[in-house]
Amino acid sequence: MAALRGHDVTLYDKDAKLGGQLRIAAVPSGKDKLNYILEYYTSQLPKAGVKMEMGREVEEGLVKQVKPDVAIIATGAEALIPDIPGADGQSVLNFWDVLSGKAKVPGEKVVVAGGGTVGCELSLHLAEQGKKVTIVEMLEEVGIDEEPITRFDLLSERLPKAGVEFLTQRTIIDITDKGVTVLDPFGRKSRVGADSVVIALGTRSVETLEDRIRDVVPEVYVIGDSKQPRKIIDATYEGAAVARLI
Repeated sequence: MAALRGHDVTLYDKDAKLGGQLRIAAVPSGKDKLNYILEYYTSQLPKAGVKMEMGREVEEGLVKQVKPDVAIIATGAEALIPDIPGADGQSVLNFWDVLSGKAKVPGEKVVVAGGGTVGCELSLHLAEQGKKVTIVEMLEEVGIDEEPITRFDLLSERLPKAGVEFLTQRTIIDITDKGVTVLDPFGRKSRVGADSVVIALGTRSVETLEDRIRDVVPEVYVIGDSKQPRKIIDATYEGAAVARLI
């Protein structure tokens, strides 16, 4: 949008490929159409005149060298790892690494910690690979952040048919190589056996350069998950809105 409005735009990304979390979000079953978004930008960015510097992380020194009039920080988020005893164990993975293919989930029985949209889609993805999956969620229901039609389909059809089990109103208090210990609303402890545990408790914003370049760049904006982890539509809107402000 900024390029279409006449600005000289350079996009930097430390990854060698465009897309970031979008590539991960498109992995679970039924989500492949998200790749259409990536295909669109891959085609349209060069046509709009955007210069792309892939595989190059932006540091303070680079900003001082380039001396931009405006810096828009959209570095996204990273997987949130809770402060739970055993969360750093060898049998514990995070959803980001699993969906990106960076890590394989060993064993047959898997506990997915977190029953939001990410946890539900990840569980279906693992169940379709033959894993026996149990979702552990601290709230009364799973998938409450999912839009209604998709949520109904997941909870009433796809997850049950795939054999995914739900354990709600349970808080994980420790993790071992044998599974997890959970606490129910009445303070009772129980064990859920598993060969692997995958953390799917959302994301947290990546630390940005904002404070370090405020004195160097006249205008600095933070958008998308860098500002606050949310949805694709929020990041898209904020990108377009900022491009209209500069």
